[in-house]
Amino acid sequence: MAQQASLSLVLPAAAVVILTGFLTYLFAKKRIESSVNALDWLVALFGSVALLGIVQILKYYFPDWSIFVPDTAPRGLDIVTVLNLVTLLILYFMSESFLAERPNPIRLSGLTVLVTLFFSLALYYQSTGDVILTSDILKFAQDSTFDAFIFDVIQVSVLILVTYTFYIQYSMSDNEQVKQFLLILLIAIFLFLVTATIELFEHFLEIGDVSAFLVSIPTFLILAYFYLRHANFIYLAPANIAFLQIVSQDGQLLYAAELTEELNTNDFLVAPSLTSVSSIISELVNQESSQIVLKQFVYDGGYILFEEVGDLRAILQTDRPSQILKRSMRYFLREFYRLYHDQLENYKGYIEENNGVSPDDLFIQAIPIVMSRQMSSSFDNKDAKAT
Repeated sequence: MAQQASLSLVLPAAAVVILTGFLTYLFAKKRIESSVNALDWLVALFGSVALLGIVQILKYYFPDWSIFVPDTAPRGLDIVTVLNLVTLLILYFMSESFLAERPNPIRLSGLTVLVTLFFSLALYYQSTGDVILTSDILKFAQDSTFDAFIFDVIQVSVLILVTYTFYIQYSMSDNEQVKQFLLILLIAIFLFLVTATIELFEHFLEIGDVSAFLVSIPTFLILAYFYLRHANFIYLAPANIAFLQIVSQDGQLLYAAELTEELNTNDFLVAPSLTSVSSIISELVNQESSQIVLKQFVYDGGYILFEEVGDLRAILQTDRPSQILKRSMRYFLREFYRLYHDQLENYKGYIEENNGVSPDDLFIQAIPIVMSRQMSSSFDNKDAKAT
């Protein structure tokens, strides 16, 4: 019986190490092969879970090590719980990178308060030896430790944000295949959220013992399967995009794509005027125009984003800038230069396919949200330009 009990404790952690460690390797390999730097999030996520499993095994076999504490000690002193918290924080910042350029200050402040309180309880225990119970703070609660309650609040808060992120990605996409993939992910994350919520309510009601972590493993496996098959979908930023243009360093328009009817690339040519804008700014700040790097222009109703890789610059109009969208623009520029380098050196007014890949295909690959839009581009009109 004792041996069976020990196996029941070790085998789940061993399975976590094997699965997540292998997935970390696959994502790192995929990142190198595809140059999709946004997969860094998945490498960090699964890598932290693999490390969590390793520490769980070490704690079982070497409980006397100084890095491990008794189960009666606050969870802020437990390295297993701390690594679990790290995984949640990675999920949090990953979700925020889809939504905006930087974390929302209100959400970030609230999470910072909770994390600070979580570790403050551990410091209080270290200095006094007293454990604060949830029932000491909330009279109607069970006699669970208050830091465990705070951890569960953090977990539910993060999962609500992750669920919201997948939901708005789903709601903004019109492509049926994309919606099917996102619906599967949304259901998996939602089940994780429901289980975490049950864990939270266990501090108030006697409803059994549910482990959100065990539910998270199949959820992460679904997430892994999706992004291993469709690595570029990590760039699926929830945003409306009106147009994208690629220009050379001297301002020559190389490629343009329009995705809405509100703006027309013939009437709203930002690209050719980029050099003159840089010249005006250089006069204002008394610097050479080559030293001026435009990153973002804000106007009433949207944003114009600028990204530069080598001699190429991308200009994109959107209603919602985000870290992941800017990463996708850099990815697009790198792949555009790699695929059409020879054509760029002998530019004849349009870009042709290379190995069956057109600039339009590359645009959809690098910024998948455009799969849901009607697109008109300079590649479509290359024959007219040739005549």
